[in-house]
Amino acid sequence: MHTTQTARRSAIAAMLIGLSVTGCTVDVDAGVETTPSVPREQVEHIVKERLAETVGRSPDTVSCDDGLDAVIDASVRCTLTADGETHGLTARVTTIEGDTVRFHIRVDDKAFR
Repeated sequence: MHTTQTARRSAIAAMLIGLSVTGCTVDVDAGVETTPSVPREQVEHIVKERLAETVGRSPDTVSCDDGLDAVIDASVRCTLTADGETHGLTARVTTIEGDTVRFHIRVDDKAFR
């Protein structure tokens, strides 16, 4: 059983290493006196969805430091866990078209120790 769990963790880690996801679309409500942003909870949800679509399995958790400002090249750091492995990732805004913000997700090459 231990060997099966180790093999499963290794397979998931291999899928996540260097993972790069694009085409995430989020509609934002432009506030009057603030920079429009994608709320933290929405970034986390979209990251989980996109990773599930890309690797065929959703991470156990995704947690981001903050929301994502709707500004080109704005970024937020997040962590994901899958089968006991924790990886960092960055979500970076690539395009803004009207109320639609698209961001790129890049999972770090190495897991946290």
